[in-house]
Amino acid sequence: MPRYKDYRIIRQLPGGAQSRTYLVELKSTRQQFIMKKVNYLEEVDRAKADLEVELLRQLDSDFTVHLVCIVETDVDLCMILDYCVRGDFRNLIDEFQQLPESEKLMRGWEYTAQITCALDHLHSHNVMHRDLKPANILVNQDGSIRLGDFGLSREMNEDYYLAIAGTKVYMAPEVHLLKRMNFYSDIFSLGMIIFQLITGHHPYEADSEEAMIDKIKKNQVLQVPDWVSKQMKEVILSMMNIQENHRPTTKMILSHDTVLMYLRLSEDQQKSKQEKIKALAERDGEKLEKERAQVELNRAQAELNRERSEKDQQKRRADSAQIELNRANTQIDQEKQRANNAEEQTRIFQSQVETSQSEVTRLSSEVRRLNQVLQIRETVPSTPKAQLKQTPVPTPKPKQALLQVTSSAQTITVNLEVPSGMPGHKDRNRFIHDDYTVAHCTISTDQIISEGIVYYESVFEKHDGEWVFGLIIQNIMNRELIEQQL
Repeated sequence: MPRYKDYRIIRQLPGGAQSRTYLVELKSTRQQFIMKKVNYLEEVDRAKADLEVELLRQLDSDFTVHLVCIVETDVDLCMILDYCVRGDFRNLIDEFQQLPESEKLMRGWEYTAQITCALDHLHSHNVMHRDLKPANILVNQDGSIRLGDFGLSREMNEDYYLAIAGTKVYMAPEVHLLKRMNFYSDIFSLGMIIFQLITGHHPYEADSEEAMIDKIKKNQVLQVPDWVSKQMKEVILSMMNIQENHRPTTKMILSHDTVLMYLRLSEDQQKSKQEKIKALAERDGEKLEKERAQVELNRAQAELNRERSEKDQQKRRADSAQIELNRANTQIDQEKQRANNAEEQTRIFQSQVETSQSEVTRLSSEVRRLNQVLQIRETVPSTPKAQLKQTPVPTPKPKQALLQVTSSAQTITVNLEVPSGMPGHKDRNRFIHDDYTVAHCTISTDQIISEGIVYYESVFEKHDGEWVFGLIIQNIMNRELIEQQL
C-alpha cells in the first residue's frame, strides 16, 4: 500500500471549502491521480471523511469516480482518486460553444443521458448528491463522465428534510425557500447544468450571486434559444419546474424516447468500443504472446550461453589444473633429480671420506715408521757438524770409474708435495711449517733418479736450532730406505 511520501504533488486544483485537491504523481510508476485532502483531526471531521469514503466505496461504478486508496497524515485523510484527464464539466461547457448548433443539440442529449444515468445510480442507492454542479462532473479522455465529490452526499430520510448544503447558484428553489432538499433537488440542478451546456449561459444569469438566487426563487429563467428542439426544451424546463413534485425522476428521464435512443446508441458505441478493445486486447495478447515467446527464446538462449560459458570456464579450470599438475610433476621430477644428485654427492663424499681415512691410515703408518727411524737415529752416535764439513769426500778408486757416474753436475729444482694432514703448506719451492706444536712434518718430492750421485741442497729459514732435517731416499727397486740426518 502506497504511503503519503510515495506521491509527488504536481499542482493544486480548484476545490471547495470542505477540502483541498491536488494533481499528484505516484513516484514509482509516474501515474497521475487526484489527491483530495480532508481534515481528519477533530471527531466531527473524521466522521465526515469516513462517510465520504464509505459512499465512494458503496457507489463505485462506471458512473462515479473510482477511489484507488486512502493514505493518512498527522492531520489529514487523503483520498487517492482516478484522474480524469479532460478535467471537469466546466471545460466541456466552454468547448461545447465552439460546436455547430446541430452537433451541440445531439451531444446535449448524449450528456443528458450520461449524467442522468449517474444520478440514477445514486438515487437507486437512496443517496442524494446535494452538490451537483459542473465542477463535480468529471470527463474522461473518451468523453464519458464520472460523478465526484460526495462530501455533501447523504442518504435520504423519511421527512425529506436536510440541512442546506452545496453551491447556492445550483440549488433548487425549495432549498432557498423551505430550507430542505430531496431527490428532486438533484433533478433541478441537473436541468440547470444541461441548460448551461446547450446555451453557454447559466439559466438564472445575473450580475451577482444574490441576484441569481433571487431569480431562482422567483423562477425567472432565461429564454431557451429557438434553435433548441422542442423535445430538449421540454425536458430541460420540466427538470427546472419550480414545483418539485412536477419534476421528473431519473427513471422518467431515462425512459424518454430521445434519451433512450441515445442510450442505445451509447450502448452500441460502448459495445463497438468493447469489441475494439477486445480486438486490441487479442492483438495485444498475440503481441504479448510473441513477446513472451521471444522472452522465453531469449531466456533459453541466455541459458545456453550460460551453460557454454560454464563449460568454457570448467575447461579453463581443467586446463589450469592440468598445467598445475604438470608443474607439480615437473617439480617432483626436479626434486627427484636433486635427490639423486644429493645421493650421488653423498656417495662421492663418502668415497672421499673413505679415501681420506685411507690416507690418514697411511700417514699414521708413515708417522709410526718415522718415529721408529728417529728412535734408531737416536741410538747411533752423532757426528759433529764441523767434522762432517771437514770430512773429505773419498776419491773414487780406479775401479770406481767403472761405475756410471755423471761427469758433470746437473741441477734439478724439486717440486715439493705436502701430504694431506701435514701441518704446513708450500710456497713455490719453499715449505712453510704452520704449526710448531707438532714435532715433525713430512714432505716429499717427485723426482726419480735412476743412477748417479745426488747432491741435495736445502736451507732452513728462521731456524732456532731445535729442528732437525732428515732426508730419506727410497730405492724403488727393493723398497730399501736410506736415511741421512742433516
